[in-house]
Amino acid sequence: MGRMGSELNSFEMRQGTVAELFDSDPRGSFIMSGTAAVSLDPSQAAAEVRQEESTRRLSSKIGIDATRKHKYPPLALPPKEHLDRVREHWKEYGFRE
Repeated sequence: MGRMGSELNSFEMRQGTVAELFDSDPRGSFIMSGTAAVSLDPSQAAAEVRQEESTRRLSSKIGIDATRKHKYPPLALPPKEHLDRVREHWKEYGFRE
């Protein structure tokens, strides 16, 4: 793999990509401090720190509002004749009415 490929797979590169794509408007995110730590959290204490240490008990978590802020396109449905055919055979498919 070339130099660019290894850069794209680095942790820093992925973090940078997320940062660029995420709208940092404070109304779209929130941080909860003092929450229970998760052992997979890379910001937690080093692996050699005992589980009982206070640095392993609490952490922070971020919530991100990733919803669209604009009008959604209209709902896309199959053609009416397809829906009618499915309704006719509904019980054959094993579904209750």
